[in-house]
Amino acid sequence: MPKFTASILDAIPSDLSALEKACRLLEKTSLLGWVWHSPADAAAKVKEEIGEAEDASRQEDREHLLEECGDVLFSAVSYITSLGMDPVQALERANRKFYNRFTYIEEKMHEKGLPLDIQHEAEESALWQEAKLKGL
Repeated sequence: MPKFTASILDAIPSDLSALEKACRLLEKTSLLGWVWHSPADAAAKVKEEIGEAEDASRQEDREHLLEECGDVLFSAVSYITSLGMDPVQALERANRKFYNRFTYIEEKMHEKGLPLDIQHEAEESALWQEAKLKGL
């Protein structure tokens, strides 16, 4: 039997962002049938990984928690791709939405002469809901 020398994953550029790399890993392995049979199966995996991250958090083991958080993110990317969506595009949209809502809060709090801090959490939360209603 010849020695195993190369993986289909070796062609993935190492300089990609972690999100793009996760997408490519899943894309390559899906060519070999390594895909979730349904989005529900992928969602169950995300929930499982969140549970493992919660357990690691209670253990106060930072290295283990970091590993489990990575698993949460990777399984979320897998779930998103199982829905036929582009995780990079989805995250960019979420980033833009967060930016728009947060800057709305900053502007409104500034107009009221209030700082953004824990003491004004109720006002900030109300403004977040207001931003959502405005479609931001």
